Amino acid sequence: MNVSDATIIQAFTVTLPRLEMVLSPEMKQAAHQVGDALAHHHPEEAAEQIQDLVQHHRCLASPFQVLYRDFQSRVQLNSEESEVSSESLEMMIEGMTVPILRSDDFVLSARQMIRQTLNQHQQDKLLPDIVHFFITCLQRAIATSDEQVTTILRALEQQLLSVEDIAHLLKIPVDQARQMVANLWERGYIDSAKSSVVGRAVAAFIRSPRPMPPENPTTHFVLTSRGHFHLHPLLIAKREDRLE
Repeated sequence: MNVSDATIIQAFTVTLPRLEMVLSPEMKQAAHQVGDALAHHHPEEAAEQIQDLVQHHRCLASPFQVLYRDFQSRVQLNSEESEVSSESLEMMIEGMTVPILRSDDFVLSARQMIRQTLNQHQQDKLLPDIVHFFITCLQRAIATSDEQVTTILRALEQQLLSVEDIAHLLKIPVDQARQMVANLWERGYIDSAKSSVVGRAVAAFIRSPRPMPPENPTTHFVLTSRGHFHLHPLLIAKREDRLE
């Protein structure tokens, strides 16, 4: 694996958890295919697939390009990293990126990868700088995704919101807001404002995808009990302890 392909793959992998909430199922499937190519030791094919995806999907282009330049600069500042053998570099990149690329939940997988890597190397102070940089970028991407979810759920605690309201709140295109709503709906964090109170509580326990209501400008959404717990897990846990 050459340094150019490694940089493309790392930048793309960090982009995914950052955009978790706005990625369509089709785009996630395409990312899985990139992971498959890399898992079968075809980094050139994986890099080509990434470049094609970035070229045809505007939501990927800007964050990917920023991260790609950041990784390029990091490699240039640490030229010794470029001298790592091709085989060692390939093993390192595959080990960190394939589990994320092939996951159905990029944020969760990134968290697990970070925890696993840090636990394995907690006594090793000689980790390559590019590994530390990759982990740092992933942590920032996770924080960005978490912040978007928190912003929406906190707003829903105060008032009902439509897709257009969410787009305005986050200053993102309506199409991206629509995908975020679909993700929050699938997680059971939100429900239709027209549903009953019992329905909102039951939504927290339904594992299979629920059908989304037909979207129109009058469709508004409300926080479910699961969404409230996501915002206030410690508060609810303390309340349950007091009741016991």
